Amino acid sequence: MTKLSIILPTYMEAESLPIVIPQIIEACRGMDFELIIADDNSPDGTLDQARLLSRKYPEVKPLLHEGERGLSPSVIFGFEKASGDILLCMDADGQHQPCDIPRLVHAFS
Repeated sequence: MTKLSIILPTYMEAESLPIVIPQIIEACRGMDFELIIADDNSPDGTLDQARLLSRKYPEVKPLLHEGERGLSPSVIFGFEKASGDILLCMDADGQHQPCDIPRLVHAFS
């Protein structure tokens, strides 16, 4: 079975994670996947929120990105930590629809 790695680069997303993570988990039901939270050292507790959610959802892997700051470096950091055959990057603010994940994965597998 093909494994999917979803990368969520985050900065100041403590409020959105409790909304978007359950949506991603639901969209990926039946898939082999991991959800990597690549946090850019958010001062609002985003990483703490991700850690709390990882207790409920074992697919969630909260990671602190300590290198060069910014969206692209955080995405690359997440890709480097990923173990999946398919890598997918999504915004954590709900801009990308989790319900589209199965269709995207199907197109590549």
